[in-house]
Amino acid sequence: MKGDHDGNGPNWTVASELGYMRPPPKEAVPALILTLQRRDVPQADWLAAAAAHALGQMGPVARDAAPALIDTLNEDGFFSAAAAARALGEIGPPPQEVVGALIHALEKSGPRVSREAAYALGKIGPEAVSATEALLKGLEDNDTWMQSACTTALGCMGPAAVPSLVKAAKSGDDRVRLGAIRALGRIRPPATAAARLVAEATEDKNGQIRFAAALSLVAMGKPNQRVAPILTEALAARDTAERIDAAVALAKIGQAATSVRVLAEVFADEGESLCLRASASDALAEMGASARAAVKTVMDVLAKKQSKMRPGAARCLARIAPDNEEVLKALMKVMEDEDPVLRWRATEALGDMDPPARVAVPILIKALKGETAVPPKPPPDADVEERMFPEWHRRLHLYTEVRVREAAASALGRIGPDAREATPALIAAGNDENEDVRSASATALRLIRRERQSSPRSE
Repeated sequence: MKGDHDGNGPNWTVASELGYMRPPPKEAVPALILTLQRRDVPQADWLAAAAAHALGQMGPVARDAAPALIDTLNEDGFFSAAAAARALGEIGPPPQEVVGALIHALEKSGPRVSREAAYALGKIGPEAVSATEALLKGLEDNDTWMQSACTTALGCMGPAAVPSLVKAAKSGDDRVRLGAIRALGRIRPPATAAARLVAEATEDKNGQIRFAAALSLVAMGKPNQRVAPILTEALAARDTAERIDAAVALAKIGQAATSVRVLAEVFADEGESLCLRASASDALAEMGASARAAVKTVMDVLAKKQSKMRPGAARCLARIAPDNEEVLKALMKVMEDEDPVLRWRATEALGDMDPPARVAVPILIKALKGETAVPPKPPPDADVEERMFPEWHRRLHLYTEVRVREAAASALGRIGPDAREATPALIAAGNDENEDVRSASATALRLIRRERQSSPRSE
């Protein structure tokens, strides 16, 4: 991996992008390990972080890199140690020394690395159950991000962690109790003793603990009569994330109408964070037809040219109103928008319509041929980023155009025999430069031909 730091050093861009190649290039692992170990190049910490990130993205094929990642974790690189912790959680079933190294990092490192170590232990799951006590100790940290990381990890430890969590839920420290109750709600199958203890916590004097207990009982499938009032009260909370959690939980216990109103309000609020608006959109989509009352609100978001939530709106509409003709027309309209991510999500959404979007076949054929593509054009507020990373923008555009073509082929396949006019375009797409597009096109051809042969209409 030659690069552009000083004429002979490795290139961090190349190191990072190796992780996104599919299938993962196992032959690159030795070079990435060497890159982890380089300390004689400019920006060595950044470079090692890029290599660690790539190894993590490669998953189990990079398992041989575990010793080098442990060494990087134990060094003082701000970015590289955190990236190494994350990668150790991604590369698959670990030797016990990996868990030991992550526990050490959790207990002894700074906040950033400790958080990544906690998340990595959660990724490893029940095989890292020996980290339970260290993770419980992490709940005592005053950093709320650290508390969240440890809670998430504890919820992944499996039934073997339940006795320790039940004990922690009786702690005198409310931070520990809160994390333990949240974690108990995530462990499957839910333990009877845990459910009983969590139910008792819905009467706690601490409002946060009552709310966490209500959410956990819903997740366990064991809500009691106190849950609905607690969740309804939380809908008025100032914390938007709390409102979303409450709305989602209420929908699960049969109070969808209230949930849809709250989630639609959050999704449409331009003043909210994109992350929380995306969470609201995902929740509406998960509710499916139960969220049909939100169609107008979501359609309004899709129609706003400057809204960054339009791709999420497209996906959401296909899930909550798959048989709505106005939704179908709106999705077809944005298929030729200049935003490639929106075109991608709209194309996917057309494939999810029910009954299949036969009227969309012509525009899907155009998308498959790349005829809906628009030359890259960064948004007005991205001029600085575009000047700094022009190549990144170009590659993102190319990536999304590939995804549009792949989604178009898949959508045509789901439409079935009524998409037979797409046969020539699908055959031509068998020569596409991208393997995913070729595969999706071949599958679509099989579906169209097979269903034609079995359909009475083909007689």
